[in-house]
Amino acid sequence: MITDIGKVITQLVAILAAAGLIIGGLSVTGVALAFSSELVGAVGKNVFLILLTGAFSSFVLGLGMTITACYIFLAIVMVPALINLGIDPLAAHLFVFYWGVLSEITPPVALCVSAASGLAGSDFMKTGWTAMRLGAIKYIIPFFFAYNPALLTHGTWSEVLIATVFAIVGIFYLASALENYLWGVGSLKWPQRILLIVGGLLTAFPEMVTTLIGLIIVILIHSINYFAVRKKKLEKL
Repeated sequence: MITDIGKVITQLVAILAAAGLIIGGLSVTGVALAFSSELVGAVGKNVFLILLTGAFSSFVLGLGMTITACYIFLAIVMVPALINLGIDPLAAHLFVFYWGVLSEITPPVALCVSAASGLAGSDFMKTGWTAMRLGAIKYIIPFFFAYNPALLTHGTWSEVLIATVFAIVGIFYLASALENYLWGVGSLKWPQRILLIVGGLLTAFPEMVTTLIGLIIVILIHSINYFAVRKKKLEKL
């Protein structure tokens, strides 16, 4: 047991040391600050591109920094740019923090996965890809509350309620498609999974027209498959 713990600690120290040297070098030379600033300047006034930039910067810095250090750094560099483009301040801060945390389950570093696979004796990369697949929905959620601060309870009670309900429905179908298991149906074919992904994204997206279109898509796919499964069960009887 002591030997196994020693091996796990050694692996973690090696990963942290290598990643820390890279991030430390970028910070000391000023490259990290200049890199983030250039990314912000390159995307202009496009909100979606600035969110992608923020996600990328948060993810890269989160690979080698502790989550707290990553957040503090990006709160200075990235968050002001997000707020200047009209994104809710709380949503902007949570967005970069959320993406910094996601680096913990994403290969090739994935420190949480490294610790877990070391204790379980499993293959690191296989465990990492499994963690990434199981948490795939988490890569999408930050964009939803960045576009709709009602998901963070910033709005009237009716706005918060409507946004939360549609977000839950959209995320449910997104997760079902990504995991290839739909409640009451079971596994799905690839065309159906793709339609559910599109429908789930549209349902959760904070805009009423796209939400209604997405809701129609997911209800149709679910209903068709549900009644097809029931028909097969009745035929067997």
